[in-house]
Amino acid sequence: MILTKPSFEIIEHTPNPIQLIEKAGRTCYKSEEKITDKSAN
Repeated sequence: MILTKPSFEIIEHTPNPIQLIEKAGRTCYKSEEKITDKSAN
């Protein structure tokens, strides 16, 4: 079993709230590399 220490990051505000939701979701599922300028649309 691998134990990780809990942590958090304050995400900067963007004009498009959908991008914030995408960033949070992709961070949870470790797929940040799939974020592009158009992926949240």
